[in-house]
Amino acid sequence: MTSGLALGFVSSASPWQLTSNLFPDKIGGRPSWLALQHLPSPSQLACPICASPMPFLLQVYSTIDERTDCFHRSLFLFMCRNGPCHKQTGISVPFAVFRSQLGRQNPYYSFQPPETEYPSLDTVQALIKAGSFPCAERYNYICPICGCKADKLCSRCKRIKYCSKHHQMMHWKSYHKIDCSSEAPEAKREPRFDANDFLLPEFRVCSEPADESAAVEQDSEDSESDVLSDQGDEEFKELESVAKRETKAEARFRKFKDLMSSEPDQVIRLERGGTPFWLSETPPDIPNCEACGAKRVFEFQVTPQILNYLKLDRLGEASPDFGSLYVFTCSESCPLPRIQLASAEEVCESASTSVTVEYQSEVVVCQMAHDLSLLLPRAIAIDSQQVFLLAHRSVNELIQGVDDVGCVRINTPEFFDKKR
Repeated sequence: MTSGLALGFVSSASPWQLTSNLFPDKIGGRPSWLALQHLPSPSQLACPICASPMPFLLQVYSTIDERTDCFHRSLFLFMCRNGPCHKQTGISVPFAVFRSQLGRQNPYYSFQPPETEYPSLDTVQALIKAGSFPCAERYNYICPICGCKADKLCSRCKRIKYCSKHHQMMHWKSYHKIDCSSEAPEAKREPRFDANDFLLPEFRVCSEPADESAAVEQDSEDSESDVLSDQGDEEFKELESVAKRETKAEARFRKFKDLMSSEPDQVIRLERGGTPFWLSETPPDIPNCEACGAKRVFEFQVTPQILNYLKLDRLGEASPDFGSLYVFTCSESCPLPRIQLASAEEVCESASTSVTVEYQSEVVVCQMAHDLSLLLPRAIAIDSQQVFLLAHRSVNELIQGVDDVGCVRINTPEFFDKKR
């Protein structure tokens, strides 16, 4: 991985050109797992709010050049697609991110790089048929809907497993009802490259170094000069406080727009150990790595531009939304795989008291667009009057009288004198 800030842009590609052995940066479709055997469990990929399976959002190939055990290193981000779950903000809700890393010598991939970055579908299918294609299906049951680890067996044919009952029902209605038969010698499987209603649209992400205009330069003080003079009266202190919060948010949002305007199509900002651009206030302290105790560092930011490609809007339903996502990972990128005590669920599944971990859970911070006070209307009472701050306008624009839709707006100190 090159040092410095890199920007990721969306590009079209066929699913068979984004497979695990090509170590892609990609959005949507099924995850192209790095370590192929010990995948995250279905419970780890369930939304912590609604418990539904979370679709794969994106993966980033982010190696660490000075580490031989990080010759291959990828981060995998999942996102719940239920709109109401996105009303919350904070750490890892409703998202999940995992880190996986391998040395150049590993059980899954050739020591030498792939011969081509753009294999044909016929070539890939021939390798799959020959059993020589590196894929998670060689080591696990994989859910045909989402491409994640499956542990729920079809009770009729006993040949296909699913990550959840929901995906079993989806597959039954769309495909498996016709194919499922306890008398069939071998159940046919849905082609792994087919899309379905659960998966997000699939794209390649192409990265390139950022120029200086795209770098983050956050001032220690985001606020503008006070726009209201100190009235000295207690009744106006709350109003002034709101106005100042508006200007801070407005200034921060303007900087974010300026940052995006240098490369308006950027969907990812990658800079391990760099400085993210916070869309709203800095979040609480990022928790240390649960595995080794090291601090976590910023790794990459997902911009709201990505939402334009995901086709998440549904008629009459709330859709997922965010202002920016920030992924933080272990500063030591602590070694994988590792052995740890099994959870009760894992003991029941494998009858073993220990498990091998090849995917370490990391941290996602979500900041919503509505965290910015300038995007939300606010109202406060002054002498029983309601003064509405029209949040989509700047404070300077608000100091102009009565709005054309009839909302009373802040005028000048004389306006307040008349109300006293």
